[in-house]
Amino acid sequence: MRLARSIVLTTAAVSIAACAERRARNTPPASLRALLTVDTSVSPDAWMRSHPADSLRSDAPSWDVDAECLVAIGNDTIEGLVVRHAAVFDPPMPPRDFTLDADTTRFAERHCRLRAVVIRVVGSDSTRSIIALDSLQRVFGAVDPDYHVLIGRVLRVRNTLRVYGADDPHGMIGTVFPSADRPGALLDSMLHIAGDDSLREAAVVAERISHDSVVTADSDSVVVRAIRILSTDTAHRTAEQRAAALRSADLMMSLAASQFFAARDSVGRARSAARRATYEHLGAVYWNDEPDAMMEYSHNVRRAAYAAAPRSRAGQSALLAALFDGVTVDSTGDTRKPRFVIDAGERALATHAADTAMVHLALAQAYADVYAIAHGGYGELVDSTEYARDYPDAHQRAIAHGRAAIASLTDPARRAQAWMVTFDAILGRRDRLYYPFIND
Repeated sequence: MRLARSIVLTTAAVSIAACAERRARNTPPASLRALLTVDTSVSPDAWMRSHPADSLRSDAPSWDVDAECLVAIGNDTIEGLVVRHAAVFDPPMPPRDFTLDADTTRFAERHCRLRAVVIRVVGSDSTRSIIALDSLQRVFGAVDPDYHVLIGRVLRVRNTLRVYGADDPHGMIGTVFPSADRPGALLDSMLHIAGDDSLREAAVVAERISHDSVVTADSDSVVVRAIRILSTDTAHRTAEQRAAALRSADLMMSLAASQFFAARDSVGRARSAARRATYEHLGAVYWNDEPDAMMEYSHNVRRAAYAAAPRSRAGQSALLAALFDGVTVDSTGDTRKPRFVIDAGERALATHAADTAMVHLALAQAYADVYAIAHGGYGELVDSTEYARDYPDAHQRAIAHGRAAIASLTDPARRAQAWMVTFDAILGRRDRLYYPFIND
């Protein structure tokens, strides 16, 4: 009995020692453990000073790393397996004073900031890879596979761990820099110019439909009645009032009836078709680019508002909206995005036909697009040489218009947007297109 007990104890001790040895052997090296804290104040330059063996590159590696600025790639080992890490750098959040460095030399290396670290185990031995990842997971903490972005936490996907320190700043602008403009302010001002303040209740209802995506027969009838008054009762209006009335109708259509999905069930199809027919009877034109796709409002009433009084506030509002949508307000000029924006925007600046600060922002986006297209932003789908020939100074123009927009805009959200556009323009990014036009 004692002999058997001794054998059991000895076996247990050997087993415990072996487990301890495996745990010690599988413990990630300090260089990997140090990656746990993603310091979002670190620039690529600072990273490379502390990780001199890494290689800094502008193109992300093929293993599903999404970087908007630069990536630093390095290697470690665990259990004889190569563990590759990618430090992902993105443009930072704009500063509160919206200043932007005038010196653009090594701009990305100095100004981009660390957003995430991606760690990948490289090896054909799946069992050893799993053991290595489990070891890393114990160090890096809990893993939730249901989310793609976990700030301060870890996401595990197959043989990759992701440690996120911050959200993409492009998606956070509206939260960090809330707009000073009250929702619905433009529609209210258009109704006032048109002499239809009594229809503000319909404007509120249209906004509610847009926000809640819930349409009742009563709410729809309120909006339909208001649009009918605005679009047909024009005999007593001046040209400026007529333009404002049509712009009001356009805004209400955009809020309450901008899209009609192709519902799958017969009841839903019939209801969607009936609502669309109602708005088409009021003058709205809808389109889609393939069968069973959603029908989208074409903003034809906005074009009518512009035609009624191009230099009025309503006409300028329609032009600005068209510039940011990349959709022409008339039948003249190049209709390809972003060429239309450049042609119409430069003309608007020359003639003071719209808010120059906003026009500068639209032009910064458009010139950034043509620079990206000229350098392969659409691959072989577009003749890049045409854009390189027609806009040889697109890069400089994008930056200049962006800086002008930052200097002249007053709304915090818009200034932050202009700052991000200008930062991206300085980087010369080719992967962000503001006015995509392929398969439109």
